[in-house]
Amino acid sequence: MVAAAMLSLPEQIAGRRIILRRPTLDDTGSAFAWCSDPLVCRYLTWAPHRSLDDTRIYLDECSRHWAAGSSCTYLLAEPHDPASPFGAIDLRDLNSGVLFSFVLARTHWGHGYALEALKIAIIAAFAHPHVTRMWSFAHPDNAASCRVMEKADLQFERIVPRFMVFPNLSAEPCDVRLYAMTRSAT
Repeated sequence: MVAAAMLSLPEQIAGRRIILRRPTLDDTGSAFAWCSDPLVCRYLTWAPHRSLDDTRIYLDECSRHWAAGSSCTYLLAEPHDPASPFGAIDLRDLNSGVLFSFVLARTHWGHGYALEALKIAIIAAFAHPHVTRMWSFAHPDNAASCRVMEKADLQFERIVPRFMVFPNLSAEPCDVRLYAMTRSAT
């Protein structure tokens, strides 16, 4: 197996209405607010956090992956309040390209923040010559996430049967909608 190249991204990236920034353990309380929300976590691949310790572990894992260059998790915040993140976007460097995922607090749904974060992440990831593909998946019932990916110009590729367990929906693997973008499409 060929090792993935290290993904090296800036610790903070400013967008028009949001900043993407590297998380710290100081973010535990703010992140717990959305990491523990069952509605936010419904279509995620992890269960809602039950304690601040769960969120600390998550943020510590983000830090370790960032240091290893295997994954960059950014917290999303508004520029006027950078200490109060309301979501995250993760970019995971794989041999098959960069796999991304995102999550937002309910208070920030429907305002275009996920789309803005994804567009920023696409530009940052494709700035690396070794990144030729970005991709993600969503549960077929997660229409909002599917729409974000479509608005960011990712192409729906196919339904992948029994691809991922969504523990908040079923213990069995579920089908997913696969979306991707290649460098030539940017």
